[in-house]
Amino acid sequence: MALKDGDVVRFDYTLYVDGKMVETSEESVAKANNIHREQRRYNPLTITLGSRQIIPGLESHMRSHGQKGQAVTVDIAPADAYGERDAKKIKDVPMAQFRSQKVQPEVGMQLNMGGERGTVTRVAGGRVRVDLNHDLAGKPLRYEYTIRDVVTDEAGKVGAVLENIFGPGQAKATVEGDAVTVEVPDSVKFDQNWMMAKFRVVADLRVATDKKKAVRLVEVFPVMDETGLVPGHEGHAHGPEHEH
Repeated sequence: MALKDGDVVRFDYTLYVDGKMVETSEESVAKANNIHREQRRYNPLTITLGSRQIIPGLESHMRSHGQKGQAVTVDIAPADAYGERDAKKIKDVPMAQFRSQKVQPEVGMQLNMGGERGTVTRVAGGRVRVDLNHDLAGKPLRYEYTIRDVVTDEAGKVGAVLENIFGPGQAKATVEGDAVTVEVPDSVKFDQNWMMAKFRVVADLRVATDKKKAVRLVEVFPVMDETGLVPGHEGHAHGPEHEH
């Protein structure tokens, strides 16, 4: 059966660039090919088709060729991946602009310019060259993927979407009548990025429920004890600047 927008899919994948394995969701594969990273959490990726959470070429191929439990290989052209390299996205920035922000640029440094992620590629003559192209722009990609599960029931879809965003067991959700109510996890309540991130939560839940449910995000702040601490959160009084 062909997959469609709104389907929630869990899948493992391995990515090859220029014939070399560079990324995988399977820890055993990463270790066997010497690309294992200690800080990375290895597990199937969960996406909602139609939410543009993966590159267009892979999403399109998954709709037409994806079968649960079947290993599939697909070659994806740059236009359907991260696009062609764009010379207009290579900027020469005056060194003074970095000094005014007390930043010492170095080749390879990752930074943010106008909401775009860039990489410093050259520092010379009082100017800093920054490449705002994606690292994989202009590259044809090869993916090997296996769909592990297709979640079809509404409650399961909601749970999978929230697990993908917040992590396993972090957000509580209730699906009743014409609404989905989500109790926001403590980890994001004081996160300075939460104001923008909540729009992604709403958008993904709308796709997963076929836009037939209102979405309610509830932030619960438990009663403090006499010390002014929330029970169970001693030593975790995070300020707005805390990064999660």
